[in-house]
Amino acid sequence: MASMCIASSQWKAANLQLLTSLSSALESSGYRLKFSSISPDFIFNQSGVSVAFIVALSWEQLATSTAWDRLAKMDGNFQRSYLLTPLSSDERFIELYFRYKQRTWKPLLIPIRDWNMALKTMLVMVSAHAESKQQDAVSPVVIEQLEFVSSTEAVEHALCAIPGLEVHDVHSLMYGIGPIEAISQASAETILEFTDLSKEKARGVEEFFGNEIYNRTPVLE
Repeated sequence: MASMCIASSQWKAANLQLLTSLSSALESSGYRLKFSSISPDFIFNQSGVSVAFIVALSWEQLATSTAWDRLAKMDGNFQRSYLLTPLSSDERFIELYFRYKQRTWKPLLIPIRDWNMALKTMLVMVSAHAESKQQDAVSPVVIEQLEFVSSTEAVEHALCAIPGLEVHDVHSLMYGIGPIEAISQASAETILEFTDLSKEKARGVEEFFGNEIYNRTPVLE
């Protein structure tokens, strides 16, 4: 069965500048591209497995009732559905985030930095789901691990282990610096430049990842 990506006609009209990179990535990965009037931004089908995505390249795109209606509809229609969006330390985003976590429908939120990261993430997620089905896995361990490592909750859990950091600080680090690998290598000066953390907290982050005792000791709750 040929792999297919159906993209929303509405997404196409709003993101004409991204069509070249989308077409190129899909072609190199063996996908046919089709545009249609669908609620998600993208529906991928590989090996009989369908995965739906809504990609909000700016979190402000989520601050409308229309966006929430689309998320609810996607959750109801697809067993495998994901929301890809950047994180922010803005208070309005934090309010949206906690509203999102309280809903009964929960397409998994996966943080991204930009369009290129979103595109790569979608291709990886779809391939992992398809591979799991081909292997007749009763419990999709690979998918669960990938989702957990990619999830906001996992990153928050890891960063909240740093003494003195609050949720607001964690969001600021993730939005300003990037994934946890980048945060672990960032200097206090870099953290101060790209986040709103205080000098004390920035130094605390740098010391945490540079301290061999912390690096070798598991965090116990």
